[in-house]
Amino acid sequence: MSIKIAAAVLAGGQGTRMGAMMPKQFLPIADVPILVHTLKAFLVCPSIEAVFVVTPAEWIEKTRLMLEDYYPSDARILVIPGGSSRSESLMQPIRWLKEQGQLDEETILVSHDAVRPFVTADIIERNITATKKTGAAMTVVPATDTIVVSEDGASVSKVPDRRHMFQMQTPQTFYAASFARIYESLDPQKQAAVTDASGVLLEGKVSMALVEGRRENIKITYPEDLDYASWLSGHAI
Repeated sequence: MSIKIAAAVLAGGQGTRMGAMMPKQFLPIADVPILVHTLKAFLVCPSIEAVFVVTPAEWIEKTRLMLEDYYPSDARILVIPGGSSRSESLMQPIRWLKEQGQLDEETILVSHDAVRPFVTADIIERNITATKKTGAAMTVVPATDTIVVSEDGASVSKVPDRRHMFQMQTPQTFYAASFARIYESLDPQKQAAVTDASGVLLEGKVSMALVEGRRENIKITYPEDLDYASWLSGHAI
């Protein structure tokens, strides 16, 4: 029997831009690790049958012990090592599912940044629904600032129409077996060049639906993001 819908929570960051001594997913918001906050939305989704926490190999044991403290009896949580790149890390849960005989053509993978702790179950469910209709889904919010393109990094090349610009968030959601075939068809240089799931799916010309996210679904990258997240956690959003 295959797992029909799984989540891949990518916890590969090392916290360098945060200036932290540990990966930023372990840093606290209101005394609770960011990763623990992030998992809440997935664990209340009735559609999600497994949640893969993909983390650097050297942090697997700490991650497992931490999650056992907060979710001691939830067998859906599986902590596995990541790969050398984001796309390789996305392939890790797919390979696990295949090795366990849990993967088929209908298996959907919902991928998410471990350090976006304010994702909601509603966003996740709408990603799943859109993927079933379209083939893949990307969470976005409309761009509020004007976007400037610079080809050389020194001068403005063009200013696209903001009405057609969106800021990508996660989750990014897709059929796992299809994603794996596209990724494995790419040459190593192209595999290394793609930075997220959307890059792989575009290579395979997969249609991707836009799912409306939320401004509060921030990615915690810099110290000021952690300050804002701490404020958000104390307010109803």
